[in-house]
Amino acid sequence: MVFPAAVNLRSDVQIQDVRDLEIDPNPYYPKGFKPNLILDWPSPGKAVFLPESKVSDEMTLEKK
Repeated sequence: MVFPAAVNLRSDVQIQDVRDLEIDPNPYYPKGFKPNLILDWPSPGKAVFLPESKVSDEMTLEKK
């Protein structure tokens, strides 16, 4: 599975004032649980590849 590289950075399409208004997510998660939030594309300018072995059956067109 290939996720193409993002064309724009978040900062290119969203003004700083809007990003400054973001709500802190920490109070909304149970104690001891905090997901790794991805706010920017993990590899700027490059596609992200997910090996077939890592793709769940629910995400494939043909069931194994």
